[in-house]
Order: sequence, then C-alpha cells, then structure tokens
Amino acid sequence: MPWPRSRWRRTVAPALPLALAAAACEPAPIEVSGQLGRAFPQVSGDSLGLPRAAISLAGCTDRPGGCLTYCDATPAECAAQQPEACMSLLIDTGSPVTAVSNSAASASLGASCLELRSGRGLAGSSDPQAALPAAVARFRFEDAPQVVLPVAADWPWRVGRGDATRHVAGVLGGNVLNEFAVLLRSDGGEPPSVAFFREFPGSEARLAADGRAFIPVQYPRRLVGVIAQDRCEIAGLDCELAGLDLDPDDERIIFESTRMVVDSCVAPPPCGPHYDVDGGTCRLSPGGADPHRSCDAADSGANAGLNASLLVATGVAHSVLFADSAERLFGPLSALPWCDALDLGSEVRACRERETTSLYLPGWANVGTELPQLRVRSLAFVPGLSTASGPSPCARHQRRLRGAAVQCAAYLASHRPSGPEESPVTSSRGGLVIRGEVQWGTNRVSPDPTRWIDVTVLAADQPFVAALRRDVGSRPVQLDGLVGSTILQQSEVIVDYTETSPGPGVRVTCLSPEDGTCLSLPDCRGRQDDVACCFGLPQSLLRRVIRDSVVKPAPRSEELCCRALSRASLHEMQHLDLTACEGTAPP
Repeated sequence: MPWPRSRWRRTVAPALPLALAAAACEPAPIEVSGQLGRAFPQVSGDSLGLPRAAISLAGCTDRPGGCLTYCDATPAECAAQQPEACMSLLIDTGSPVTAVSNSAASASLGASCLELRSGRGLAGSSDPQAALPAAVARFRFEDAPQVVLPVAADWPWRVGRGDATRHVAGVLGGNVLNEFAVLLRSDGGEPPSVAFFREFPGSEARLAADGRAFIPVQYPRRLVGVIAQDRCEIAGLDCELAGLDLDPDDERIIFESTRMVVDSCVAPPPCGPHYDVDGGTCRLSPGGADPHRSCDAADSGANAGLNASLLVATGVAHSVLFADSAERLFGPLSALPWCDALDLGSEVRACRERETTSLYLPGWANVGTELPQLRVRSLAFVPGLSTASGPSPCARHQRRLRGAAVQCAAYLASHRPSGPEESPVTSSRGGLVIRGEVQWGTNRVSPDPTRWIDVTVLAADQPFVAALRRDVGSRPVQLDGLVGSTILQQSEVIVDYTETSPGPGVRVTCLSPEDGTCLSLPDCRGRQDDVACCFGLPQSLLRRVIRDSVVKPAPRSEELCCRALSRASLHEMQHLDLTACEGTAPP
C-alpha cells in the first residue's frame, strides 16, 4: 500500500559499493506450494469488483475442508465474533507492501506463511453459507515478507468507492507479487479467478498468437518506486512506519521497486476496425449508424486524445485522475458538461457526474467523501518506449490503429491473417489496449457516456497523491493517476513482473470484443498466417469469412482466425456451422 513517506529519504552511496551491497542482499525466492500455475476462484458475490482471495484469520492451518464462516466486517469485529472466520485479502499491484491482520499482540515485520483460499460466492448476500465448503486452501506463500498487524490495529481496512466498499483482512502487495506473473480473469459469465506463475509460459510470439496484447511499462522499462537499497534515516534514529518501528540495519527489506507505470492516451476519439458488410470493405470507423464516417485522429486535431502516465493499481476501484492532471487534460472541470445532458453530436472527451463520491484506497483512510466524478470516453494503453524519446502515446496509438485497418483489409482480401509492412504512419508491431467507448453502439449517432470510463478526481495536495508521486520518483513523467479495476473488466489480465525482455508489463485479452468497449491488439509481426494478426478484427468479418470457407476441404487457412472469435461468436460457428472451428476452445 502507498504508505506515507514524508519521513523517508534516500541515502546516497558510491556506485560500486552500492552494487556490491545489492548483490549481497539479494533475497532468496519466496517458497510456494499448492496450485502454482493453476487458476482458482477469487472472492465473488458482491459488487466490489476488486480482485481478492480468501484467507483465514487463524493463518496457515492444516485443517482440511473449506472456511467455517465468512466475515466482511473489520478484522477486529470478525476476530471477536468469529475468530476462525475467513476474510478477503486484496490483490493490489499498486501497493508496495503486503500487510495482513492476525491475532498477534503487536505489529511486526518478517516473513511468514500466507495461505490463499478459493472465494467463489463467499461475499454473496443470498446464501454465503453454501459457498463455505468450497473455500479450501489453494495456494501458499510459505515465507511471504509482510507487515503483520493486530486485528485491533488502527489501520484502514476498507477499500472501494461510493456504495461499493468492503473490509479486507489485508493487502497482497508488490513485495510478494513481483516474483510472479499474476493472472486475473473476469468475464462476467464465470466467477473471477486468479493464478500465480513463476513466469508465464510461452514465447512472445506464442503469447501474441493467444491474443494477449502486451503493454510493457514506461521507458526505461523498469518497475518504479523505492529501490531495494533504500534506507531510512532520521538523524541516526530508527524510522517509523505507520506506528511500526523499523531498524534501518535490518536486512529484511520490504521496500523495493514494484510499481508499473504505463503510457496512456486518455480519451482518444471512438475509432476501430470496421467491416462494411454491404460494401465488402474494411476501414477505421467510429461505428454507430454511419459506419462510413471517418475517425478523428487520436494524435492531432481538436478532438484528439491526451497523453498521460498512469499507475496500474488493481486494488483501486475504477480509475483515478489527480486534479492538476485532470485540468491539464480537460481544462477547468467546472466547465465540463453534465453527463446526463450531453448534446447530440457533441464531441467532448469527458463529462461530469452530478453526484460526488467517496474513495477508500488500500492502506489509507478515506481519502475524500465528496470527490468529483467524471466519465472519460476511453483510456488507451501503449507499450513503453525502448529509448529516452520518441512518438507520444497518442501517436503510437494512432499508428497501431492504422495497422489494424490494414490487417482487416488483408484478411478480407486473402482470407489469411497478416499485417502491413512497417511505415512511419502504419504499424502492426507492439500491443494496443483500449477501454471505454472504442466505437459507438449500433444505431448510435452520438456518444454514449454510459459506456465511458468511471474516474474519481483526487486533489493534487491530498497526502496520498503527494506520497505516491514522491514514491515513484522522477523516472516516469509526473504521474497523472491510477488505472484500477477498469483494466480488469471483461478481460483476462496478466500482470507480469517476471518478463526481462522487453521488461515488466501487463498482458490484456478482451473477452467480449464485439460490444465495442474493449479492444486488444497483440503484436502482429506481418508474417502471413500469423494468428496474432487475427485479434482485434471485427467479429462480423471473422464470422463471414470463416462461414464462407466451410465448403472448402480442411485444413482451411480462414480458420486460423477461429481463435480470435469471442465466446458467443465461436458458439455460433460451432453450433450453426457444424464443420467450422472444430476443436477450437473458447477464450
């Protein structure tokens, strides 16, 4: 969690001794047991929408079976009423430290066992008792470095926004997560799930062929935050961290660089590959009732997107912009139109909700009770640069979209997936992920704010914002906000800390690409028959070409793109066209 760091400062040491110290203090890998590389259900059943696993307040036990009870009050209340209850453990990539509540008499810092349990239906209000037998232990971090806090500790255990808030028994943060690739899946049709990998299997080409759009972090493609060699120093005295005394000579390092900051194009105009069934052509279009209308460019013009740096924080509800950044992006917020009163045909990047909200962040007390709410038409994420300078995020977004249009036309013409030759204006290299109103809905002639991104605005002088900006340092451009659960909705997301080249980042697969609110384009290298070049193409085009090919003998090149079909489109192919896409598993 983003602890306040006003008392912390970095001590400077010569480069060589520092490097030797780093090598000497390299921690041993965290030992794990259980379902490594296998998914298990997250805590589900309520409206929170944040990734959680179940844990027992009794800690790691050898008791077989599921949870005896489940409690969603504060840890102190749960421990007093149901001492063996299970609670939720938040999985948050934005928190640098793992902190867990248990029955200990005092706060401590060390490495101890942390056991994760299945949580399907545990948080449901209808009949949570029915879910208890299945809440069995699935995975253990045998020696997870963590802050252990007594259940009665005066520490903020609530997370969420507005009416959708819950208590948790702790936070699984970056100092544990950064040894793994963490898969988080939430598609609405099945309970959300989580899996941990020492490294995610498959080459980059294979992962792209599975439809995973990879977004490496910003240049220099490293995690940011307090580095492992940091030591706190206050006139030679021990440091204090949220009431926990730390010895600056203690080698059990808990602070290190764990945060992911990604390049973002905020509020690009609605635009995506579109297949004109009547005309038999592919083009970029905002969609809606007039598919022949041209897109506005994401990187130029009055309606263009806006460049920003966002931190990936899976434990934060929806998304957050800091007020100074929001005004840099959109101008005075008071001048934005109300979302429920947008004029037909208006081209605005964001609008205001009439109601304010409250926000609870991991490890922080309520950061505000009357916070402005915006709706932003979309957020796009592009790979970080490999050099110190280069095209802006919105320019990279636009170039990749043009590449997708060429991919669409190539599949329509040859019925084989392929990408364009690289050019200054067109590219199919690298990933692109867009969340929000990617394209207007069917028969729409104007924006639909109900499809836009929920954003909470935090004041720039709020202590959380000041501490976080200071924590991530100056390597990224000044941090503009957080992308939280927005990136998880209707998606399979892999937060990959283990990737060494091209570096850590997130892999995203949109699981409902046909609804126009999520587009994921993986790296398409332009080779003919590169299955990665199928993903992100219009579902109507894929269905049409694959269906028309069934008269040909197998194997059929058209069916290389079966893997890019959504679950609904694949069901249609396999049940209405009995010989199409046989053997293709649903996404």
